[in-house]
Amino acid sequence: MNISRLQPAAVLLFIVGALLSTITVADATSNRVLAQSVQTRSEDRLLTIQGGAFQLLLRPNGYARLTETLPSGRTMVRSWSGLWTQGGNLVTIRFTADENGVALAQVLFLEGVIENGEFSMTSVGLNQLSYDRENLGLTLGAGQRHPLVREVNVLLSQIPYLNYAYPTEENLYSETVRRAVERFQAAEGLTPTGLIDLRTLLALVTPTRARLDLSRVQFTVGGDAINARSGPGIDYPVLYRVYRGDTLEVIGRIGVGAPRNIWLQVCCLDGGVAWIRSDLGTIGGELGLVRIVPSEELPPEPTAAANALPLLANLPATAPDGAPIVYLTFDDGPNGDYTQRTLELLRQYNARATFFVVGRQVREGIDLVRSAAADGHYIANHTWDHVYLDQISREEFYDQVQRTRNELLAAAGDLFTLDGDVFYVRPPYGAISVENRQWLAEMGLTPVLWDIDPQDWRRPGVDAIANHVLNHVFPGAIVLLHDGGGERSQTMAALEIILSELSARGYRFLNILGQ
Repeated sequence: MNISRLQPAAVLLFIVGALLSTITVADATSNRVLAQSVQTRSEDRLLTIQGGAFQLLLRPNGYARLTETLPSGRTMVRSWSGLWTQGGNLVTIRFTADENGVALAQVLFLEGVIENGEFSMTSVGLNQLSYDRENLGLTLGAGQRHPLVREVNVLLSQIPYLNYAYPTEENLYSETVRRAVERFQAAEGLTPTGLIDLRTLLALVTPTRARLDLSRVQFTVGGDAINARSGPGIDYPVLYRVYRGDTLEVIGRIGVGAPRNIWLQVCCLDGGVAWIRSDLGTIGGELGLVRIVPSEELPPEPTAAANALPLLANLPATAPDGAPIVYLTFDDGPNGDYTQRTLELLRQYNARATFFVVGRQVREGIDLVRSAAADGHYIANHTWDHVYLDQISREEFYDQVQRTRNELLAAAGDLFTLDGDVFYVRPPYGAISVENRQWLAEMGLTPVLWDIDPQDWRRPGVDAIANHVLNHVFPGAIVLLHDGGGERSQTMAALEIILSELSARGYRFLNILGQ
């Protein structure tokens, strides 16, 4: 058709008709896309998160519910509700209430994509502050600086039983923050990793459930570190260490006269109670208001377990000449070149340390184990294959510990001149129950935890690891590091800095036998 010969009105009619035809085709295409989108959202989606740790329900109307799978040791499943939206492949969820409809302390949001029935998180955050997958696997930990740490500090300070003082460096994940998180996790029945992960964030923003009745009297720790025991006396086993500035609720007492003769029952440590001598800190409030614990409520007098050595109760903080002592410990080896490099650095600084060894790795690294023992380092037990000791049966527990002990004695027992055996056990992840402690005591063994944890296994950077240790060390501190469990070049570089700087400060490096 020759359009140039048509009248203007005809031309206009032709153009409008073509345009309407185009719009009709476009509308049909858009409707099909919309119909497909509606169809994909017309049914509930039930997804898993973090390998099945949570289930996520997304409904077409925008409602979202997150439900935790029942962790070991927990009796109640928790859930959280909110709204979700989707833009392209990215799904954004904002959780605002718990299972009872009670508003969360802060809005928690997740972003991610749906892949094969799994919601794969790309970021997590509080209010408008996010933390993405590039930041060490969606976790916050020791030595890191991030605005989200400020929000964590706010939440920690709102938990009554923690008595947590808001820090001056609000964006730094310091050792004080890590310890408070660890205490909170233990009280919540979570594994006390000291890390902020999704499960911990959810617990922090969920209104705190009733714990023990809080008193009007508090005890504030005066020394760098003091021992909290299972009963009121120095013969009772040490359950925990508490640190300068920690404030605990006083819920009971026994004894009269001088402060040294008065023992305080305090909470909340691992969600439970412990005993501390009153002269090791300061008391806020009127102690006379605190109930005297009747004798029938006191734990039975302890009996000494054969061969068990009192660890935290008597480790020296200083040498006879007054030099400060630090106890370096290394987990998860032996591990080839990294264990070898650790031994070389320790020799360079005439340092002794303690190695907590994974039993199944001993045969492959037998030369390293023997070399460490020959150098005067203490070789200790880190279970057979790095399990959660608080989640296994008594039979499995015994097998994990005793099998490792036997393997170490067979591999290098002839070089164990320090005490002739393997009396010390470090529970992987720091996960240990009261029952576990009793089982170890019956085996004549002693658990060993730590005072300072730079969480070097996360590989947060050489400076972050070194500075965390150097900024929080104190005489008598037990430091946790890793020679095994993965790539450890950052730890090796940080260890050299730590050894050099602490040597310059006059520190001595001893194993956990104080040698």
